[in-house]
Amino acid sequence: MLIDESHNFRNNTRGRQDETGDRITRSRYERLMEDIMRSGVKTKVLLLSATPVNNDLRDLRNQLLFLTAGDDAGFQQALGIASLETTLGTAQRVFNSWAQEQRHNPHALMERLDGELFTLLDALTIARSRKHLQTYYADTVAALGGFPTRAKPSSLAPPLDLNLRPLRRPDTERGRDEHLPHALGAGGGGDHRQLPAPDGHAVDAGPGRGAT
Repeated sequence: MLIDESHNFRNNTRGRQDETGDRITRSRYERLMEDIMRSGVKTKVLLLSATPVNNDLRDLRNQLLFLTAGDDAGFQQALGIASLETTLGTAQRVFNSWAQEQRHNPHALMERLDGELFTLLDALTIARSRKHLQTYYADTVAALGGFPTRAKPSSLAPPLDLNLRPLRRPDTERGRDEHLPHALGAGGGGDHRQLPAPDGHAVDAGPGRGAT
């Protein structure tokens, strides 16, 4: 099974229960785990995500549990990791402690993290950037049609809003605003500045004050 944007399953949300504790609904996480991963033949899973961790390493744990059909000790035989929750939980606590320090030294963080985390990541994850693919897999990328070209954004200025009301102010109002900086001026504290009024007459704003 190929799960694209697998970070949408980062939360192992539980379904709703009634007053007696009986489950009355199932979350999509539970449906995928119970109906696909744990039912029928053994399912091989490939997870795709550019953002596997949004909040903390529990996001990653919940996704990796699809690989073991929810078995926390599912990687013990192959990788020597007795508990997925313990490994990622320990790493998260180390990161939280490091994040509270005033100076964030990445090398110091790497030294503190347990080797089980790197064993897990090395065995289960593959990270490939667009630049990496274009550099080392240029022929394959070209055969697949290449990456899409991102169009330049265009700035639109519609004259009406969704309620068909003009978005642009009348020319008379724009004209007043255009003259406002000149009317305010940049004189000293003793000069009297004049502001244009709607009737065309000047309004004395007084020395160093704005119009009221």
